[in-house]
Amino acid sequence: MEKIKCDTEAVDSSIKSIFSERGDLDFAEQLWCKMKCVSSYQELIACFTLVLESRECGEIQPWIHHGSGSLLSKLIQQSYHGKMEAVSLTGITPVQMLLEIGLDKMKKDYVSFFIGQELATLTSLVSDMGCCQAGQRTSAHTLIAWNIVLSLLGCSQTSAFSKEAGK
Repeated sequence: MEKIKCDTEAVDSSIKSIFSERGDLDFAEQLWCKMKCVSSYQELIACFTLVLESRECGEIQPWIHHGSGSLLSKLIQQSYHGKMEAVSLTGITPVQMLLEIGLDKMKKDYVSFFIGQELATLTSLVSDMGCCQAGQRTSAHTLIAWNIVLSLLGCSQTSAFSKEAGK
């Protein structure tokens, strides 16, 4: 059991070393980095309320990537044109919004990684990216598949490192 834990930590460490944070995070992605650790539903509602009210009043001028698919991104893009539809932050909506910006960020992170490492071209990822637009479940399945590829890369890098260390 100890060996499996050690191997898992080695793979995780390897993945972190090859998977660096992108420098072009838009407002929603930066918000995800802050909000992914909220500890209550009330905090989640308070954060989204603050963001939406601040944007509506013109207190913030957030930048959003073109093509971002989350509801928050769409609301912010609407606000650029002076109209932002009202959203009721009740029920599952705040959790759904957080999930959407997280999935959107992860998709962009993986695309950036695969292209940056020259493991894929944008053209080859287009069909998978289209699946990410099809819905959250499909998007999550695509991201899981991309994560498996990343994990395999981490394993192969860890394995290569172990062989070098054993010489």
